[in-house]
Amino acid sequence: MSKPFPATHQLIIWTSEPTRFLFVSARCFISNPKGFPVLPKLAQDFIRGIIHQRPTIILAHIDLHLHPQGGEVAYLQYIRHLEKTSPQIQAAEIEGTLEHFARGYQDYLQAPLQPLMDNLPSITYEMFEKDPVKYAQYEKAIELAVKDKLAVQERVLQERNRKEWNGDIELIFGDMRSIELPEKVDILVSELLGSFGDNELSPECLDGAMRFLGQNGVSIPSSYTAYLTPLSSTKLYSEVHSSLKDDKVAETPYVVLFNAVNILSNDDQGPRKQCGGCIQKCWSFAHPNYNINLDSRGLPFSNNHNSRSVVLNFYVPHVGVLHGLGGYFETVLYGDIGLSIHPRTKDSISPNMLSWFPLFFPLKASFFSRCFYIKLMLRYLGALIRTGKFGTACLIMAPNRY
Repeated sequence: MSKPFPATHQLIIWTSEPTRFLFVSARCFISNPKGFPVLPKLAQDFIRGIIHQRPTIILAHIDLHLHPQGGEVAYLQYIRHLEKTSPQIQAAEIEGTLEHFARGYQDYLQAPLQPLMDNLPSITYEMFEKDPVKYAQYEKAIELAVKDKLAVQERVLQERNRKEWNGDIELIFGDMRSIELPEKVDILVSELLGSFGDNELSPECLDGAMRFLGQNGVSIPSSYTAYLTPLSSTKLYSEVHSSLKDDKVAETPYVVLFNAVNILSNDDQGPRKQCGGCIQKCWSFAHPNYNINLDSRGLPFSNNHNSRSVVLNFYVPHVGVLHGLGGYFETVLYGDIGLSIHPRTKDSISPNMLSWFPLFFPLKASFFSRCFYIKLMLRYLGALIRTGKFGTACLIMAPNRY
């Protein structure tokens, strides 16, 4: 770093690069009122934003004695102060935070789980069960749903508990799409969500279980929504394309705790007023769904009702490199209780939740653009087409539902 400093949008590009060394000249510093060297606000913010990537910071020209107080060691002390006051570094030191739990997992590509196809080992579920936030939110949702049901059925349930149940609870194991239950239920609780909401086939699984619900029955979760944003990340792009022996590697979404990434879009609508926000909604699913045709067993005749597609316009105000897309989800469990990994709502809805990292959809080829259009269809192929003045990113993705 040296003067003159680049603009903020130029500096932020480096947050998505695999930065290993950062050279900082003493000429970048200014003197504070006491004569000690400090960095201007722009440089402070940049170093605080990149220091969690743990680059080696090399100080240059500190022997020129450009500032009257502190000597050479003052520059080092100031850099250490910026490190200690970096929000990401501070969060990583606090037990119970996502940053603390996920140390060592940042920008590490992981294949999404497929619980419908694979029998997941116990250790996988053991990791999920260490997430106190998710279970606390589910507990609140169930408690709220039960209270609502009891307000209507309290006397009936009390009578049945006294005469029939004797406090006993029976556990029934089976595939929810084929198992039969002796009677209807009032509340159906499931945890089948993926990082993109529906990418672990929660809609298909719950379609087969909705026949268990009685009249006015409740599903927890009641709905979930998928979101997308365009990303730049040289590190993730290189990781994907370093093993391109098989095309499927670049056509597969990955679960990633984003670290060295830069969101390219912002909330401006663009010069033509046709673009959406920085992170945009793709689609939603709600349960129970009473608008589908069912057979005599209560199962859907087809899966066409779960097909989704969307066209999203993102405004990218500054030149950048599009390497892929970041996927997130929000869910409403019941009432006002929910879960979220959406960057703008996660801290207010379910702070420090550990069970889900975002999804990264890599592109086979990166490209420069200012404003581009992203078309989402139902099979993930990672196709990329460029057209006209504006780039058109065509990404075909999501579970194959045919």
